[in-house]
Amino acid sequence: MCKSCGCAAGNNLQLELQVRIEAERNGLKNLYARLIGAPGILQVTMDEGSGQVLVDFSPQRTSQQNIENLVAEAGVGVISAQLRALAHQHGIVAFIKRITG
Repeated sequence: MCKSCGCAAGNNLQLELQVRIEAERNGLKNLYARLIGAPGILQVTMDEGSGQVLVDFSPQRTSQQNIENLVAEAGVGVISAQLRALAHQHGIVAFIKRITG
């Protein structure tokens, strides 16, 4: 936990997926719908042009394997997957909390 704002920075992860985009675009829309509603998924960002999918998630609530299973169920093929820690970023709310005490 962050000492300056109390956020959960350092506890969440990001899974970067490179998916096959030769399949119909409906497959990517189906994938987004499956991911965004799943427990532990915080944010999903997709670039249909390049086939890049970024999934921010809480490892306390879901796992990389669960996410990859959801991708497979959507019928979208994965070319590569890379797991990394999310960078700590404070938003405007944390900034306001800090200056107002």
